[in-house]
Amino acid sequence: DESAQARPLKKPVEIDAGCRTGATVDFAARLKHRITRLKVKSLVGTGLAAAAVILIGLGLLLQSSSATAVSIKQIYSAVEGVRNVHITTSIDQQEQWVSQGLNIYLKKTWPEWVLFDVGTGVRKLKDSLTGKTDQRQLPEDEIAAVKARMNITLALMPFDSIYGIPPGTQWSPVMDAAPQSASGGTEMYDLTWTERTSSNVARRWRFYVDPGTRLPHKIESYQKRSVDTDYRLTSVKQVEYMSDAE
Repeated sequence: DESAQARPLKKPVEIDAGCRTGATVDFAARLKHRITRLKVKSLVGTGLAAAAVILIGLGLLLQSSSATAVSIKQIYSAVEGVRNVHITTSIDQQEQWVSQGLNIYLKKTWPEWVLFDVGTGVRKLKDSLTGKTDQRQLPEDEIAAVKARMNITLALMPFDSIYGIPPGTQWSPVMDAAPQSASGGTEMYDLTWTERTSSNVARRWRFYVDPGTRLPHKIESYQKRSVDTDYRLTSVKQVEYMSDAE
């Protein structure tokens, strides 16, 4: 897969405990702080004062550049504010519509359409091939299960919140190797971590993000087992954000 070969734009940033508790990891700011603590006067005698000034300027440049990047925390914050979404998963040809404003959940897995009206507790089903329809009232436990499926954050993100990201996870911008993979104005980021199980499966989620809204419009999921030589594409989600009227 061409997009799987996209190269990291710079060294990945490890998401540490500070980031998971809401702080933003900013190595440029740390670099600037460390450099400005240098005793420039003590360097004059050795002819290194100019070098120190250059390093300070570099730190400021890096800080300016990093400020424009989208962090995983900002993506989570943006997704948590979404009320209506249409998700198409290309691997299994499944579509989902979630409207928290209208309190409905619609799922299409060809040839079947299933509509859950959480407000009334009614489930409606239609088979597109036979035309057969069915409607029934849902018990409380099934309504609760549907409400859980309507969690947009869980529908789009690998963890239920920023606090659920495991230690050692890395977040890195990527440079697209295939021009068609990302359209103009789209930024690509990789979230990479390892599931600490008996098989230690490595996972990578690639986010195609609108830097203005900080919302992903495409999400690719990859995994690499111990027997694999490279990541394997397991899922592609296309995401459309809608208003209550849509």
